[in-house]
Amino acid sequence: MRRLSGAPTNGSAEAPRLQRSFGYAASVVAALPALAPRLVRLARRGHPDMLLALVALAAGAAGAAAPLVVPWREAGGHVGEVVTVEGEVAVARTVGDTWVLEFAPDDPRAFRVVVLLSLLESAPRQPEHLYHGRRVRATGRVQRFRGRAEMVLRGAGQIEVVETSGEAPAPPPPAAPAAPAAPARSPASAAAPCERARERWRAAASEAGERLAALGRCLDALRYRCAAERAALTPALATLDTAEREVDTSCR
Repeated sequence: MRRLSGAPTNGSAEAPRLQRSFGYAASVVAALPALAPRLVRLARRGHPDMLLALVALAAGAAGAAAPLVVPWREAGGHVGEVVTVEGEVAVARTVGDTWVLEFAPDDPRAFRVVVLLSLLESAPRQPEHLYHGRRVRATGRVQRFRGRAEMVLRGAGQIEVVETSGEAPAPPPPAAPAAPAAPARSPASAAAPCERARERWRAAASEAGERLAALGRCLDALRYRCAAERAALTPALATLDTAEREVDTSCR
């Protein structure tokens, strides 16, 4: 059997050629929509093998791009990763040009989703009608700030409302007998909601202060690009505003 002259004899010499081949394959997959008419002509001219190879590449790339789906309680274990977080929205509100979706509003460190609306010209401004009490999936990169996992999105298109099943609701339990009158609350138990509200306010104030300081450092450095710091401050101020209202209600 005749040996081809100039053929590589080791894996290291073959690696650059393989890298170029994979790069070419990736570029072909990205350009498949524009190449569709040419692919049809290839098939008609007797080259179905090339068409099938490109379709297989596209299918593999699509499957590899699907992010991992995790419950919102486990989002903190995926900081720095692009994942799809699923959960039922307990609170959805608008603060300026920002949506805030919370899954556990009583926990100042629970995962939340922040949607920046500055780039959404036609987005509806009532997220409570779209997401409140509904199970959603949000896809993006999980980040952490002062112990709180969150996902900052650039558009409502990264949020999907998961359709509920058509199962009939369970029948209500039989009515329980009337309970005896509860004893009068002691001053300590009456003060508990107030203290919890103040604790949430202190946590929200600390977070807002840190993000405000980060924005101040960016402005002092004259970086001319402080959009990320401004975006991070908005939900922190929204949380602080909610905490203040809770203090007003619980500490009368």
